[in-house]
Amino acid sequence: IIGLDLVVRNDDGNILDPDSTGVIELYRRVSVGHKPYCRTTIIELYRRVSSRDESKKLKREAAFSSTHNIYVNIKNVVCNINDDAEVFISLYDARDGEFISEQFVVNWDKAGMPKEIDKLYNLTVLFT
Repeated sequence: IIGLDLVVRNDDGNILDPDSTGVIELYRRVSVGHKPYCRTTIIELYRRVSSRDESKKLKREAAFSSTHNIYVNIKNVVCNINDDAEVFISLYDARDGEFISEQFVVNWDKAGMPKEIDKLYNLTVLFT
């Protein structure tokens, strides 16, 4: 929808709101939805290599295929402004010079606290 690699959805196929869904629930949805595909791909690659004893390139490809996740927990944002602020956090690929994730937005008030007080100790994001 917005050019992302991954959009987390619920069982009905609706997009989950990352602000109202817990990080653990998002992780479970991502791992359940994508692990079988990834594991099948790697297992199939190993079977092809071992059964035919093909090139070493396939073995290396299977051994090094992996995914990475980044879990960010925001404790505080320190800046000297006298107005409300929005803090945007996203992943940037310096090699290609472009952002590779959607933006995580934290609304900060002028007193130095999150605007949504219920998220005071739960400002977390999981980049997959």
